Amino acid sequence: MSIKPEKHVKVAIKWFATEFKFLEKLHQELLEVEKDNNIDHKAKKIEKALLILRYIGKSERTAERKLLTVKEDLKVLATLSPKEVSEIIMTIEVPEKKLIAGSSQYMGNLRSGIKHLIKLSNDRKVHPEIKKLTQQFNKEERDLIEEVENLEKWLKALELGLSRLSKRKFLIKSGVLAAGVVGFSLGYYATKKYRVFHRASGLLDHFLFSSQEINKLDEKGVYITIDDGPWIHNDKKDLHMQEENKNFDIDFGCANFISLINNLNKVGAKAVFFWVGKRLKIALKHPKYRANIIKAVQQGFVIGNHSLSHIPFSKLNKKQLVTEIKSNDSIIEEVYRLAGVKRTLKLFRFPYGDRPLFFLRKEVYNLLNEMGYLLWFWSKDPEDWKPKKEINDILASLNPLNQGDIILIHEFPKTVNEFVGPICKKIKSGGFSVDKKIT
Repeated sequence: MSIKPEKHVKVAIKWFATEFKFLEKLHQELLEVEKDNNIDHKAKKIEKALLILRYIGKSERTAERKLLTVKEDLKVLATLSPKEVSEIIMTIEVPEKKLIAGSSQYMGNLRSGIKHLIKLSNDRKVHPEIKKLTQQFNKEERDLIEEVENLEKWLKALELGLSRLSKRKFLIKSGVLAAGVVGFSLGYYATKKYRVFHRASGLLDHFLFSSQEINKLDEKGVYITIDDGPWIHNDKKDLHMQEENKNFDIDFGCANFISLINNLNKVGAKAVFFWVGKRLKIALKHPKYRANIIKAVQQGFVIGNHSLSHIPFSKLNKKQLVTEIKSNDSIIEEVYRLAGVKRTLKLFRFPYGDRPLFFLRKEVYNLLNEMGYLLWFWSKDPEDWKPKKEINDILASLNPLNQGDIILIHEFPKTVNEFVGPICKKIKSGGFSVDKKIT
């Protein structure tokens, strides 16, 4: 048998290392742009950065092709044991897709940012924005490097498992044994690297629960989801307020929600509100707040379940997990009953996107399925929760937008007043719908 997936894995890793090298060069070049006060020098350095950007794209595409070769090799081997080997293929596909999506976003942000740098340079004066843009690039670079490193770890584990099997000539004789040893190698390597298995097991979710997790929709339009409401206080630091904490300004929260609905209605946008049960319960006690929540549901806005208390699910036991899901479900049902609207769509999102501990995960996913919930994550996260985020950062982080994208933002006052309108306009200017009612 001539198939040698471990050889192709080595080549893929080599090209990811090449991408690392060019990322480092790009980083240094952008720092030089920031330091140099000579406008002509800045322009030349920007042109050099654009050239490096081309090499980053080339190494990414080459690595992607090598990974496709690995998957094709494994598909041939899948004839020996389709189920087990197909799972190995999926452990490669998921981080690969995530990496490519991250790379595309990073490169899109770089291109738009560098165009802006060129424009600043043409103005023939030094702008403080150059430093700000460099910081944005650095952040994008760190995120991308993290994805590359995660995929490299899995590829090295796969290479180790495959090479050992090839030497022992078990690869042809037993697909089940091959998959078992490779799977063990992946799990062992990830556990050693991450120390806590929960961190590493996130990759496994994609082939255990991928049919239940929605990161993107196969539908036209871009979908806006707004987390952590209803907003009931004016203290931005108090993001994890519990029901027993009475230090909140309910009138401020109500006014914030009315502004949010008005801003969405101005552009004809619909949204999903992933609300926290304890906050929703407090908001419903306020007559004006309750009336506007009911009105929003009647207008077609959707309320999703974001747990009762907004506690990371990896910190909870089975009983607590069930309470967090079911208690908020009852509160949301009451809202739809008051609105006189049939609840045809039930959506759930984990607080912080944090899944339950691995050994509890299957039970939680089964519970959500039994209750009729779809599990929504997101494909675009502008990180509007960061204090220093400005509208240019927010809009740049949405590049490139695609049909079916799910955008994650929050019900923070700054987001409501400064970000929601421009986000909707960007979506519409790209030719996407934001007014499609989610059913």
